Amino acid sequence: MVIETKSSNDKATAKECTNIMIQGNDLLKNPEKKLRDFFRFVPISSAFVLVVLVLCIVWILLGSASTLTYVCLGLIGAALVVEFVFVRTMMRLYKTFVTMERTVTLSFDEEGIDFDDHTEKKMKLLWSGTAFVRFFPHVVAIFPKTATGIMILISAEHADEVRGFLKEKNIGIKVVE
Repeated sequence: MVIETKSSNDKATAKECTNIMIQGNDLLKNPEKKLRDFFRFVPISSAFVLVVLVLCIVWILLGSASTLTYVCLGLIGAALVVEFVFVRTMMRLYKTFVTMERTVTLSFDEEGIDFDDHTEKKMKLLWSGTAFVRFFPHVVAIFPKTATGIMILISAEHADEVRGFLKEKNIGIKVVE
């Protein structure tokens, strides 16, 4: 079976792909784990950290600060730096999915999946190296057994084709709906 896909540049699909990539190791350990939406979590956590930061600064300006206040301020500052790096990485990944313009050909056979993006990138994910296939609302994700392998993300518009192929060829890998 051959699937030829073009980048959809759909924002919902890009968000889901980003969340899958960020949580890939967790999903590899627990395939049924609910996918968290970091795009909803980040603004809430940022607001919380900023409010606590402002409270610490006000506490210091009022002259009621102790060593513990300065330690908390340092920890909050470190948390802000970590959150900034995380958000920046997440947004770069999201932007890559939204702006990506490429055609990918995926060839499914009894051995595995050939990935060809019509540049120099040609790879094969063997079924023996595949942990599971998971169907998300916007994406079908094919996970390798190790975090160092390639993860293949396919638009959900091809979900029925993938399901049909796996069933028809009796590919013995776990399928998570």
